[in-house]
Amino acid sequence: MGARGRKRSAPRADEAEEEEAPSDEIVLTIARGASVAFLGSVRARVLSGSATVLGAVLVASGAAFDLHSPAGGAVLALEAGDAQELVVHLRRLVAAPSDDAGAAHHAGGASPSAAAPRISTRGLPAAQLASALEAHLALQLVDGAGVETRMGALLPSQWSRAATSVLGRLRERPVVLLCGPRNSGKSTCLRLLCNRALEDWDTVCVLDCDLGQPELNPPGLVALHALTEPLLAPPHAHDPRSRPPALSAFFLGDASAGSDPALFVAAISALVRAHAASAHASAPLFVNTCGWVRGLGLALLAETVHAVRPSQIVELCARAPDRRAARPAGAGARARAGARAVAADDEQLDGDGDGDGCLLYTSPSPR
Repeated sequence: MGARGRKRSAPRADEAEEEEAPSDEIVLTIARGASVAFLGSVRARVLSGSATVLGAVLVASGAAFDLHSPAGGAVLALEAGDAQELVVHLRRLVAAPSDDAGAAHHAGGASPSAAAPRISTRGLPAAQLASALEAHLALQLVDGAGVETRMGALLPSQWSRAATSVLGRLRERPVVLLCGPRNSGKSTCLRLLCNRALEDWDTVCVLDCDLGQPELNPPGLVALHALTEPLLAPPHAHDPRSRPPALSAFFLGDASAGSDPALFVAAISALVRAHAASAHASAPLFVNTCGWVRGLGLALLAETVHAVRPSQIVELCARAPDRRAARPAGAGARARAGARAVAADDEQLDGDGDGDGCLLYTSPSPR
């Protein structure tokens, strides 16, 4: 009989049964003081202990947090506290936030199912942990020689010292401006400082002056925001339904302040006044600036500093070895009339090797 007339025998029952798909959730136990760094997106709910993620401390309160650690951005980590091991329920996130994400975010989330695998990092080879994270959560484990987490992320050591120094002065010097060239890490540093500050303050404010790559609002706006929840994702993954709208905003209609410098400066001045008149006037204010730090961009940075009058300036430096030659000469000092570099901090926070660095400036007296 030809091929068309040939009959296939029915498959045996055991051959017909498909292999069960991996669960899309796990319960992960991380030893005290240990951490798991990853790339990808996941919904996390702490069951016991505490987890530090990009400066935010997540505890067993029933709240669920969506963590986004995309390739090319800051690598997040679940970092267990020193007091006890961390037990966290992780559920796979495969797409943009769904319609109910706003309700699920910080509102709890489903408890682990009976089928959710229980995995502990204690004594588990990295290859097995990587395989489990990939199979169940589509996460990529970041591990190997030289991988060291700080404050729940892979960050330069200078950033940790800068954050500690800035936050230690925050009650006396509550206005912090971040500046630096493009791709120096200003957005990540902003999230880190806000998250750390929210451990001590109910609310922190952000004045977003980056028209082209804002953190919390659409491009073309300068806006004032009040935050009560940590920032655990890059801008494109923020869910606006999980936080209130901007306190005040101005539309400039362009991704560059160079199209109308006077309007840009006037909008920032108006937002500073709006912050001072708001119910959050005593809350810390973090000012996010753009990466345009030469020519007109440097002049606009100086005008921004004059309007905001920050009590601390954090200057991000893209590359450590030649940072003093590479950045605009005297950018920090020229940007802040009357600001001084704190010699001890300048030496301590300045980078080394191939990592990114920070320079910290403070005003001669509190704002």
